[in-house]
Amino acid sequence: MVAASGNIVPQPTGSALLQPISQLLHTPLEQLGMKKKKYMPYNHQHKYFFFIGPPALIPVYSQWYIFYFAIRHKKWADLAWMISFYVRFGLCYIPFLGVSGTIALFMVVW
Repeated sequence: MVAASGNIVPQPTGSALLQPISQLLHTPLEQLGMKKKKYMPYNHQHKYFFFIGPPALIPVYSQWYIFYFAIRHKKWADLAWMISFYVRFGLCYIPFLGVSGTIALFMVVW
């Protein structure tokens, strides 16, 4: 008679693909933790949140809500015009600025 062990959980099949990546990241993160570099002062985050948080979140939330509104109210023509704008904007600026530069330009100009 074999006793069952309750602590054994089968490993998901997708995690086998991510295992080499996690091994590559584990050592540098562990070394950074030991050196205490790249450390965010979490005990002071209540002081600087209002300078960083809302300016970063408001443009993202409003862009998301515009798409949500068009889909929710079934404004398919408006949604098509919105998508065509973002595609044209991306096609014009991504070759010159890259993806992150294009997003930054859009957020600054918007």
